[in-house]
Amino acid sequence: MKGNGLKIPEFQKTLIEHIEDIKKVSNTLFDFPLQEKLNKRPLENKWSVVEHLDHMNSIVSQYFQQMDKSKSGNSIKPESEFYKPRFLGRLFVGFMEPPPKVRLKTFSIFEPQQMDISKVKEDFHNLRNELVDRLNTSVEKSTLKSKLSSPLSSMLKFEFGEAFMILTAHDRRHIYSINNFIKQL
Repeated sequence: MKGNGLKIPEFQKTLIEHIEDIKKVSNTLFDFPLQEKLNKRPLENKWSVVEHLDHMNSIVSQYFQQMDKSKSGNSIKPESEFYKPRFLGRLFVGFMEPPPKVRLKTFSIFEPQQMDISKVKEDFHNLRNELVDRLNTSVEKSTLKSKLSSPLSSMLKFEFGEAFMILTAHDRRHIYSINNFIKQL
């Protein structure tokens, strides 16, 4: 996003396309012929496909909780028809984009918990559908500039628009890692 950012409809369309692409890729994973391999770790210190997907679900759920907490009295009309994330938002998005530039151990609140493939799949699709709904609602109600606290620290604040960008970049990062793992099978 250069200059004034993207026109809000283009911003919205781009993020929805990313989310739909992520859902398509996950569908191919769940149709993978050797389902039992989705729960298998490639190495002891590497996550399985299902663990990656559950971690992705955990991140989205945590951000939704923060969005729900911040809604009261925090609607800010955008000054223009453009959405431009702030420096911190762009920094986090850049850090999340694939391929991973740095690998970090995840925080315990984002650790995978669920290993049931069908439950992870159901949650994955429900959460991505809700992500699209929340994005559309945020655009309709002009809350892209509303602030929420990061699930990691209340001192770290993002705009709703930045959170949507971070979540989709984070999903793409993990899909990239999953695809690399699948190629090795």
